[in-house]
Amino acid sequence: MRRPALLIAVAFLAACQTQGQGGKPAPPGPLSGVVITGVESDPNFSPATVAAPCQAAEALIGNAADGQVQGHRLVALAEECVKRGSDRAMGQALLGYGLQQIGKPREGLQVLKNLLAFSDAARLAANPAAARASVLGYEGRSYFYAGQRRWPAAIDDIDQAIEVQPDPDTRVTGALLARRGFYQSLAGNGPAATNSFENALSNWGDRQGVAEIAYQRGLGALGRAQWDRAAAELAVAFEQSGSAYRRTQAMLAAYFAEAMAGLARDGNIVPAQVALETRAQQTAIAPTMEPFVSLLLREIGPEAARELAEANPQQNVEASLAQAYWYIGIYHLLAGEADTAQSAWREAVSTRVTTLQDLLLSQSMLRRMGS
Repeated sequence: MRRPALLIAVAFLAACQTQGQGGKPAPPGPLSGVVITGVESDPNFSPATVAAPCQAAEALIGNAADGQVQGHRLVALAEECVKRGSDRAMGQALLGYGLQQIGKPREGLQVLKNLLAFSDAARLAANPAAARASVLGYEGRSYFYAGQRRWPAAIDDIDQAIEVQPDPDTRVTGALLARRGFYQSLAGNGPAATNSFENALSNWGDRQGVAEIAYQRGLGALGRAQWDRAAAELAVAFEQSGSAYRRTQAMLAAYFAEAMAGLARDGNIVPAQVALETRAQQTAIAPTMEPFVSLLLREIGPEAARELAEANPQQNVEASLAQAYWYIGIYHLLAGEADTAQSAWREAVSTRVTTLQDLLLSQSMLRRMGS
C-alpha cells in the first residue's frame, strides 16, 4: 500500500535541504554523457553506508507533502542506487527528479530521456517491478517541459505516466490528472483543464483528493488572473487539506487572489488582509513557510524574509531563495511597486530550483506584465 501514496507525493514534489559542496560524474552505462557538476553534499553523509539507497531515496520524496525533501541527499542516494544496480531504473528516475530540485534541470532531463529511450521503455514495460520507474520518469520529465512552457510535451508525458502504471491506482491517476489540468489552465485551454479536473475528482474524490485538486485548480486560475475563481478554489484547498505545508501554501495563494480581486473591484485589499490574519490563526504554519507568512502579514520586510529563507535549515539555500522571491514579488505588487515585483519574479525564475508551481506562476505573472 505504500507505493501509491509515494507516487501521489511525487506529483506534488517540493524543494530540498543540504550543506557543503562537491560534484562528480554520473555512473557509467545509461547515464553516460551526463555530468553532474556543482552538486552540494553533506560531508557527514555517506550513501555507501545506506543498506537500501533506493528505498531511502523514495522515502525522501514521500515526505514531499511537508515541503522538506532533501534534494542533494536524494541525488546522492539515487546515484548510489544506480551504481549498485539492484534497482537501476528507479535510481535513474529518482536521480532525474533530484537534479531538478538542486537547480540542474538539463542534467536531470537527460537522465530521464535516457531512462525513457525506446529500448529502455520496452525493457521497463516487460518488468512490472521496474515499471514504477517509468511512471516517475514520465511525471518527472513533464516537470521539466512545463518549466519551459512546452505544454504539449508536458501534457503528453502526464498521459504516459497515467497509462504505464503497472498497477493503476485511482489516487495516483487523480493526482496526475490534476497536474494535467494545471498545465492546461496555464496553456489557456480552459475546457480541457475543466475536463481534467473533473476526471481527477472522479478518480480521487476523498478529502485529500478534493483538497489537492482544488489547490491545482486554484493555481491554474491564479496564473490566468481569474482572481475570484482562484480565491474560491484555494479557500477549499485550505479548509480540506490535512498537510500544514499545503494549508499554508493555499492560505498565501488565496490571499494573493483575494487581494488582486479587491484591487480590481474597488482598490481595497483590507478584506484580504483580514482573511489572511484569520486563517493564520486557524492553522499550524509549516516551518519552511514561516518567513513568507510573516512577510505577507507585514510583520517583517522583504529583506528579512529573504534572510530567514536563506537560513532555513529545512531546505537548501537556492530553493528557499527561489520560493522567497515569489512571495516577495507578491508583497511588492500589492504595495503598488510593480517594477520591484517584476524584478523579484525574474529572480525566482532565474534560480531554476523553485517548486514547480512557484516557477510557473512567476513566469505567468511576468508574461501578464509584459516582462
